[in-house]
Amino acid sequence: MKNNHLHFQTDELALVLSRFDLGRLSAVAVYDRGCRRSPKVTIVSEKGAYLLKRRASGKDDTQRISISHEIQAALQREEFPVAKLVANKVDGKTFLRLGGHAYELFDFVRGKRCHSTSGQIIQAGATLARYHQILASATLSATPPTGGVHHSAQIQKLFRKLVAADLGAGNAPLTQRLQGAMARLGTAYHGSATRVNQLGYTQWPPVITHCDWHPGNLLFDSGKVVAVLDHDSPRVQPRVADVASAILQFSIKKPLDASAAFDPSLDMNIARNFLIGYDTLSVISVAEIKTIPWLMIEAIAARVAVGLASRIFHGAKTAGSLIYMMDARVGWIADNAQEIVHELLKPLQPALGPMAANGNPQWPQESPRQRSHIIAASKM
Repeated sequence: MKNNHLHFQTDELALVLSRFDLGRLSAVAVYDRGCRRSPKVTIVSEKGAYLLKRRASGKDDTQRISISHEIQAALQREEFPVAKLVANKVDGKTFLRLGGHAYELFDFVRGKRCHSTSGQIIQAGATLARYHQILASATLSATPPTGGVHHSAQIQKLFRKLVAADLGAGNAPLTQRLQGAMARLGTAYHGSATRVNQLGYTQWPPVITHCDWHPGNLLFDSGKVVAVLDHDSPRVQPRVADVASAILQFSIKKPLDASAAFDPSLDMNIARNFLIGYDTLSVISVAEIKTIPWLMIEAIAARVAVGLASRIFHGAKTAGSLIYMMDARVGWIADNAQEIVHELLKPLQPALGPMAANGNPQWPQESPRQRSHIIAASKM
């Protein structure tokens, strides 16, 4: 473990690479991005450039990997932007079992990270809509698990456990404050789940969702998405769960520098642009939009609970900072839920239509929600 990232051992790396037909290697470099529990390296050989990844513990069972790879194959057949998986030369599979671990090798895709320009955000939304559309009609030998973080009995159990835990590492006043924040997060999680169900969520058709659609998992080139990364955690649930989580991830305000005060609010221009992009292929209904603030709260609270339970936050100070910040963000979303919905239901000016053949949005005269947004917002 270096810089909080797991790394390959030299002999482990040599043994794994020998199982793939890469030809003569010219460069191997550590790639400390993404999940810290999943070591990665980039490789350059006479046959091309690659990324090798060892699956994180808990995400490395054979069925889970097989489902993930079937999803990626289905997306690739439809020319969806994913990195191609490389088969090993031992058994021809696109993952390798060795020494109790699971390894994947991908063609390395060159691209730039998201810089949150309007065009990139619109493309990110449209690409998620296409992901949902493709997988809605895909035939898989097995389907991902159902349900995500919404109304999870396991997550509610975690909250009950964490509220009573010594989160301050022996500092009684700190523990009391953190327990209070965790209690608020747990209450917000339960209340939001109840509200989402009341809005009709359980009646909506489930689809295969990505469950980790955030800026770090998309690569861009010339304004277009050239690769969607991290297909490790798909779930079958209503599409709006993916949309709400993605809007949350993209619209979080980034501090200008390390000394800047934490801002719990969301960038609603980015939120609306993401939804505009999604609407280019598949219109999100008014009913679905009304659940978005509450699904965001569930996603935030669940991340805190699961992160603390799995001890991925190092030390009481780091955990405490996270709890305070997420408590503040949940509070802001709850206090501004009606305004968030109102902003997302505004007429789209200009409104988007289907994607053109070159991958760019087309701009028709009228938004699918223009006629209904005022009535819908007033009835919330």
